[in-house]
Amino acid sequence: EHPTNMSASLSSLVVAGLCLLTACQPMAVLADTMGTGTCGANACNPKLTQVVEAAGLSDSGPAPWDVVVAMPAGMCADLGPRAVVFNTSTANTTAALVFGPTPHLKQQAWAFGHDSDLPEGSFVDGTVLTAASGAPVRFALLQRSVADGNASVVVLTLSSDCHHMTLAQKVNLGPGRWSSLAALASGLLVASRSQPPFAVLTDSNNSLAITNRTTLGLPYTGWTSVRCGDIDVVGEPRIVLTRAAANASTSEPNLVILSSSFSPIKTAHLDLDATARSPDMWLALANVAGGHRPHIMLGLTNGTLLTVAFNGTRTVLLASENNRLASWVHMAAVPMLQSSPQLPGETQLVVLRRPLPVEASFPVDVLVLARPTHYTIRRHALSGTLAQYNSVATNASDIASDLVKTHANTYSGVVCDVDGWPTTSRSYSHLVSTLVALQGLTINRRQARVWLTLLPPTESIADKCVVPNDDARTQFNETALFGPKGYEDYAAWAEVVGRLGQQFPHLVALQVDDMSHDITGQHGAFAPSVIAHMTSAMRSRVAHQTLVPTMYYSEGSQFVWDLWPDFAFVVDTALFYFRNQKQGAGPCAPAACPWGPSCKERVGGCLAGPCADASVNNIAGEVSDMASGLPEGRRLQVGFYATGHSSLGTPTSLYVQLAMQSILSHPSVDGITVYTMKVPTTNCSHILADEGCVVQSVFGSVTPRW
Repeated sequence: EHPTNMSASLSSLVVAGLCLLTACQPMAVLADTMGTGTCGANACNPKLTQVVEAAGLSDSGPAPWDVVVAMPAGMCADLGPRAVVFNTSTANTTAALVFGPTPHLKQQAWAFGHDSDLPEGSFVDGTVLTAASGAPVRFALLQRSVADGNASVVVLTLSSDCHHMTLAQKVNLGPGRWSSLAALASGLLVASRSQPPFAVLTDSNNSLAITNRTTLGLPYTGWTSVRCGDIDVVGEPRIVLTRAAANASTSEPNLVILSSSFSPIKTAHLDLDATARSPDMWLALANVAGGHRPHIMLGLTNGTLLTVAFNGTRTVLLASENNRLASWVHMAAVPMLQSSPQLPGETQLVVLRRPLPVEASFPVDVLVLARPTHYTIRRHALSGTLAQYNSVATNASDIASDLVKTHANTYSGVVCDVDGWPTTSRSYSHLVSTLVALQGLTINRRQARVWLTLLPPTESIADKCVVPNDDARTQFNETALFGPKGYEDYAAWAEVVGRLGQQFPHLVALQVDDMSHDITGQHGAFAPSVIAHMTSAMRSRVAHQTLVPTMYYSEGSQFVWDLWPDFAFVVDTALFYFRNQKQGAGPCAPAACPWGPSCKERVGGCLAGPCADASVNNIAGEVSDMASGLPEGRRLQVGFYATGHSSLGTPTSLYVQLAMQSILSHPSVDGITVYTMKVPTTNCSHILADEGCVVQSVFGSVTPRW
């Protein structure tokens, strides 16, 4: 259902996914000196991780968050949390649970005022202490005091119902540039940047006490991070240490593996170029590809993630990957959610970061990294989209017929219930009828798909649209999910889409029209935390559901990715509508060009009749610009105007043909949307007879590649 160039990129992703699943290994093995950049002479060139989720926590809680700690399996099962984040500020210390496939905060948060037991300071690391089954969960946090520079281990206890957290203990470590800690079977290991590098705390009767300060038989200092785990599957935990890259010469190790008795087993040097060097390294032992052997994952300040394997004798750099969003401050390995497509023993990485000043208008401060196949399942739900937008037909069977007639495989239906108009083509009931009508309908060897489209606050929907009535054909009460925001409760709509998707799996996307008008400013309804609630509500029920916002090339006079460089990470892609915004009026500027009835000045785009035909030459450039803002591995959905625009004018059938051909031939495009639905109104004696004939002809010529 898409041209060869669209399928080629998908095929390469599938090959990479198969490569990961069949444990492709690099052919070049470097034992003591490990280079960056590539996996050696590796034919399959696997990418081990990718940003599969991103969100902002700061806009719904203290900013910034300092430390993230994974929740033990089985805790708070009714709530479904995956981690706990901690923050210290001048006012107090705060802890909060992080929920969902997309990390977001809920009501569970605890604040502790500063006193002698918990003074003002910064958290630099944390872990969960080993506990007997059924015992309360205890978090050990390494805190540096602002007052005297000394460090302490602070222990916080979480109640079994996950509704209370209390300060249980504080152990003073004294001076020593303490930098990291890791849980042991019998207590806690704390690392220092100076000699002696370790303090061992024994856990007895739920109380920690320092029992030993251990030196290391290596002449190095500057240890930044420590973790313990059975990384070579010998039934014995290993101690893994990293050193600050900026402080390590090319001849000194910056990765050390010790036995449980602190004897060095392996030292290695990661050859980092100047751009990757940082004063800190964050360490996690994570298994991002399933199985039973965790990898050593090292995160650097600039967003580089190094993946190292250890087999008992050799260390192998499997990957060095940069995920574009820099300023990392902490990371932790967390278990996969059961609703995600996963391999046995698989984990993900949750990374905390500090958004840069340029990102302040839409800050993303938490990332989830996992194997690329976790995003591929969502991309596949959108791949090869040939969509028709918003039919005026009130009979759902007519929509099914029109999709088949025009070879379109996706219907994007607007939902806006208006009092007194329960049977319009925009009603929620009509959308459910469409889902029923398309169930089992195959177009070009694939199940027809549906997008549910919502209207944004900028369209004054508070005065037009109401929440949906409960539909007897669904397995839940739609109306009961909405709060006082009414139709503008977009998190409730995402809940509706997720639950509908369980019943109708061909509902693959939630689209929000004109979202780029409403991200910030007067109608800023889509803060990072709101989007995180939306995507979590969908993906906790249907792993392949996607959020697709409508985006325009610019807002005001600024390119959208300059305004919000992080925004593309929190959604799955963008539905970019081309209307020649980069150039502006261009060929439509002459007075003879027929602009729309609402036109006040000839600016902002070009759709004015035959004058607009020449503007299709600009599609490739604008699409390339928009695609450049997407995270690696994602491609663009592109919409175009086959129907008139109130101010910019009405394009010709030739424009429709040229625009469709240009969009479908672009290598960064994964789908196309016709605005609005076009069906032939004549016998199509030639392709330009009307816009519906063009759509039928172009969609009909797309070669299926499924």
